[in-house]
Amino acid sequence: MERRYTRRNPNGSFRIPAEGMGEFGMKQTGGSIAIFGDAVNKLGRYEELLTLREAQEYASKKRK
Repeated sequence: MERRYTRRNPNGSFRIPAEGMGEFGMKQTGGSIAIFGDAVNKLGRYEELLTLREAQEYASKKRK
């Protein structure tokens, strides 16, 4: 099983503990700051596969 980067907060939001992030970096181009690294790549791969709504629909069907 692939390990998770995120942890759920008590209020329902998420965090990524820095010690578990793997490679990480930030770059500024003009007025924009971007984050790069392992966790960002993993999120990008998920977003290429399906939307959050599609994932929620899949999860709700799986629980039934």
